Amino acid sequence: MAEAILLKGSGGVTSDEVTVTREDIPEGEMALTRDSNDEVVEGTLKDHFMSVESPLSYMQNNDYYIGVPKGVYRRNIGDPSGVCGGTVKIGLDKLRQDIGAADPSAWKEGVRIAGQEGTMPERGNWNGSVGMNGSIIIPEGHHDGSGKVTGPAVTQRGAWTSRLGINGKVAIPEGYHDGTGYVDQAIATQGAMTLNPGTTAKTGAVNGKYMTGNITVPAVSIPANLIKKGAQITFPDGSKSPVGTWEGYVAGASDLFYNGIAKNMEMRLGKWEGQYIIANPFETKSNYWIVNFLNVNCLGKAYLEVHFQIISGGAPDYYMKWGISKATGTGVESEVQVNVYYTDWVTARIPLNTLAGNSDVAKLGIFCSTVWSPLVDYRIDRISLV
Repeated sequence: MAEAILLKGSGGVTSDEVTVTREDIPEGEMALTRDSNDEVVEGTLKDHFMSVESPLSYMQNNDYYIGVPKGVYRRNIGDPSGVCGGTVKIGLDKLRQDIGAADPSAWKEGVRIAGQEGTMPERGNWNGSVGMNGSIIIPEGHHDGSGKVTGPAVTQRGAWTSRLGINGKVAIPEGYHDGTGYVDQAIATQGAMTLNPGTTAKTGAVNGKYMTGNITVPAVSIPANLIKKGAQITFPDGSKSPVGTWEGYVAGASDLFYNGIAKNMEMRLGKWEGQYIIANPFETKSNYWIVNFLNVNCLGKAYLEVHFQIISGGAPDYYMKWGISKATGTGVESEVQVNVYYTDWVTARIPLNTLAGNSDVAKLGIFCSTVWSPLVDYRIDRISLV
């Protein structure tokens, strides 16, 4: 600690014996100082009397610091307690600037900081509402934290999904969707197919499927030589076949005569007319020999059938007798009586009797006779062994 010796008169103390300097002695006070060269000199320490304006003030780490100018403060004016020797003045504008409160709009109305009342409006628990995708302006001012902005009520849908049928649609429900949902389809597909026409209906199995190809039905091609001469076949789509050119018939293995086709046949009293054998047996009402067949194989057969039709004369119903001969075609092997209705096609079934099982009948004759008048004409289109 420095020592100062205040002298009233001369003595034996020198500057070397003291530690204070002139800067430690208030202005107006005299003292021997270390730097006075053994002389009593006036101090240079500033006497601030009772009040001074601080040249320095600032905030740091939430503490406020005020710089005190160097000097002496020996008077307690303005301090009834007598503790302070003086006062340091800080301007209110400087104080508000130091603590970050220079703008009064930064604190609410009714609050004073460093002599300045705030101008921020008090909003309390201000509330607002906003529509979907809307916005709202929140008014400036002090809000007490209990207010709120309310949006529309939205149902949470999350990962909503649905499935769509063929040509269908689905209503997407309102609400918030999280973006992972979807609408899909699960429809079977069917590629191209071919339906070949035939004698039965064909069905393409495409019900409920999505077609990825075409259905093809090939055209039906029937050669003209398989269609009756002069005839045409009309198909369901309205198209027509070529005009037929076929004029003949195909006899079966058991047919001796079939629509103009004859096997080893010799005509006797019958005659040709187109594809038929025409006869009139009733001029004498006796057996009327129509045709003979040569070298006939009757093996495995029991009857000879004649398919015929009355074409003129006669009554609405009629009786006729049909028979067969063997060897020379003159003797009667068997005969049968047939009831005939005019214009009907009728089959006369004549037993082969002893000719059955014979593999080579040299000559087989066929005859017809009347049971009563009137006379008739008839035609034969088929003679077969059965």
